[in-house]
Amino acid sequence: MGLRESLADPWAGLIAAVAGGLTWAVIPATGGLAIPLGLGVAAAVYGVKVAASTLLSRGEDAPSTPELTPPPRGTAAYGWLDRTERASRTLRDLVASATDGATRERLNTVSEQASMTLNGMRRLASRATAVERAMARIPASDLADDRGRLAAAVDSAGTDELQAEHQNALDSVQQQLAVYRRLSAARDSLLARMQSTTLGLEGLNARAVELLAMSSSEGGHADARLLDELSDELEAMRVGQVEVEELTRRTLAPGEGSPPGAPRGAV
Repeated sequence: MGLRESLADPWAGLIAAVAGGLTWAVIPATGGLAIPLGLGVAAAVYGVKVAASTLLSRGEDAPSTPELTPPPRGTAAYGWLDRTERASRTLRDLVASATDGATRERLNTVSEQASMTLNGMRRLASRATAVERAMARIPASDLADDRGRLAAAVDSAGTDELQAEHQNALDSVQQQLAVYRRLSAARDSLLARMQSTTLGLEGLNARAVELLAMSSSEGGHADARLLDELSDELEAMRVGQVEVEELTRRTLAPGEGSPPGAPRGAV
C-alpha cells in the first residue's frame, strides 16, 4: 500500500473521527476549545495512521532475498566453497597483522572485496547444488539405453502407426537428454568458476603475505601499485562470477536448446 492508498484508507478516517469525537466529548465546552482540540487530535491521529500504514506496507512489499542452499559435504561445490571461506579468513588475519596504518587500511578494502567474492561463491555453490539435484532426477543412463533401442525400433517398425509411436517415445527421450546436457554444462561452468575463484583468492593471499613481508623490511609501507593489483584481481573475480551466473541462467532458460559445443546425441 503506497501513500495514495493510505490516504484513501477508510479506517484511517474512521479512527481519526472517533479520536476527535472522544476529545470533544471529554473537554469542557467552555472557552470554545473543545471543537478545535477535537479537530487537531483527529488530524494528528489520521496523520499517524497514514504514516504507519505506508511504512508497514513498504516492508511487506520489499522483495525477499532468496535463501541459499548450502552444498552437501563431499561435493565439489562444498570443497571449493570451504577453501574460499578459509582463504577469506586468512586474508582478514593478514589485514589485522599489518603494522602500518595506511597499509592496513588499503588491505582492509581488499578484505572487504574478498567478502563480496565469498558471497558470490555462496551463490554459485547454491546454484550448483540446485543443478546437481535436478540432474539426479533424470535417469540419464537409462534414457541413453532407451534412445538406442527406440532408434532401432523406429527403423524396423513394420507399420507407419507403429513407427510413429516409437518416434514419439524417441522424441521424449531426446528432450529429456537435452535437458540433462544443459544441466551438465551449467554445472561444469559453475564449478569451473568456483575453482578459478578459489585458487585466485588463495594466490592473492600468498601475494599479500609477500607484500607484508616486503613492507616490513621497507619501513612498514606497502607498495601502492601491488595493493591496486590485488584489488583489481578481486574485482575481476567478482565480475567473472556474475558472468557465469548470467550464462547459466541463459543456458537453463526454457527453449534454449543444447548449450554451444555440446555434441549432438551425447549425454
